[in-house]
Amino acid sequence: MSFTAADVIASVRIDVNDSTVPYRQSDANILNMVNRTVKRISVLRPDLFATIVPFTCAAGVTQTMPANSMRLIDVLWSTTGQMNVNEVDRDAMDLMFGSWEFASPDNATDWMRDTRNPNVFYVYPPSSNSQVLQIEYAKSPTTYVLGDTVELPDAYFPIVVDGTVAVYEGVDDESIGTGRAKERQTQFMEALGMTIKSKDVTDTRPGGQDDTQQAAPPQQQGGQ
Repeated sequence: MSFTAADVIASVRIDVNDSTVPYRQSDANILNMVNRTVKRISVLRPDLFATIVPFTCAAGVTQTMPANSMRLIDVLWSTTGQMNVNEVDRDAMDLMFGSWEFASPDNATDWMRDTRNPNVFYVYPPSSNSQVLQIEYAKSPTTYVLGDTVELPDAYFPIVVDGTVAVYEGVDDESIGTGRAKERQTQFMEALGMTIKSKDVTDTRPGGQDDTQQAAPPQQQGGQ
């Protein structure tokens, strides 16, 4: 089964004792809280919003992610040429091959993250135009209307409810100061098993394992 934004609102109303007309908060207001909660989940657990798609490279080194991307997770392989594309360390490339950005264009065999911009990555050698890579990235969740299905596994329904209740209790005049918002926020975070600090574990290949050994740079092409 799947659940909709309206399903979340119905459960939230029961939990906050706001199921009798006239409501303290309108459906539109609670829907806004649902959307805020799902977006918070996407920041804490980007892996839950991962999608794998073909990506057509721009000519050159710098590649920019699709507009709905929160962050790149991985470059999996090159459909063009049917080959692996390996992640390497940009600092090591800069030290060993100072002019790698100006190598002759070809199908890229290696890629590098931009640690300051999660929606940009670099390829080596510079890609010839229209090379197709298979990439994985965390997709920014859509803004839902009442009947929309929430793009999360069904098991996450109570977590979305908890997060939405925490937002609701935080703004509701009748419950502010009772500590209920904090309690539901704690439930929300514990159920996700996450903190903002642990976000990197979810969308890097080491997955929390020791990654102190950086990926080695590739062999330089043709004496370049």
